[in-house]
Amino acid sequence: MTRCYIPNFILSQKETVLLDKDEIHHLINVLRFKLNDDVFVFNGKGLQASATIISASSHKVTFRINSLEEVRQQHPLLTLACAIPKRSKFETIIEKCTELGIDEIIPLRTTRTEISKASETLARCHRRYEEVAINACKQSQRAFLPKVHSVMTFAQALDLISKNDLALFGALQAPSQKLPEIASDLLRSKERIVVFIGPEGDFTKEEAQLALSRGAIPVTLGPNVLKVETAAIAAIGFLSLRLRS
Repeated sequence: MTRCYIPNFILSQKETVLLDKDEIHHLINVLRFKLNDDVFVFNGKGLQASATIISASSHKVTFRINSLEEVRQQHPLLTLACAIPKRSKFETIIEKCTELGIDEIIPLRTTRTEISKASETLARCHRRYEEVAINACKQSQRAFLPKVHSVMTFAQALDLISKNDLALFGALQAPSQKLPEIASDLLRSKERIVVFIGPEGDFTKEEAQLALSRGAIPVTLGPNVLKVETAAIAAIGFLSLRLRS
């Protein structure tokens, strides 16, 4: 069933309203939905409902709520902190990792990350990243929308790690532990698992030492050297299947 994202939708409502112009255009003009058609609405925070269109215009669509469902968020939470690759590959990373169940995405600026965009352009990129996450959430029928952070440095992302988190970072330089060999009990005992994926050319020695000093565990996905987007999607896919299937 078609899904509509309404972030201000709350449990006590018997009706809810869609105000986003792009979402309205897609629903009414592209998909050709009309009065009395049924859709699914969700707020990205675990609340979703079957609903019926009871009024519609170019600036507002009102839904009657038919049945509600509150979905529990699965733990441990999965966070991807990934160096931004060239071109639009980061959008692919967001899309695929959202489908796989990521809870949080941190675009990383590392020593070897090439970012020459002005702050205004980065802000537009962030809005685009959020749109990609919303669309992937709809497509995969997720109840929770992942949080997409603004771009931050590797050191800033490491500062977000708490004592209840497990930090893993992809390392081309030995020694490192194979990701499948990390004990399930260790993974499941944590509140959040943060996976750091470096840029083309890997993290610098200084960045690797900084990660180690913060308690992060160096891991490998195998003998092959993977592109940034391949490594990110493979790591999150593996952890999601292992912890949530």
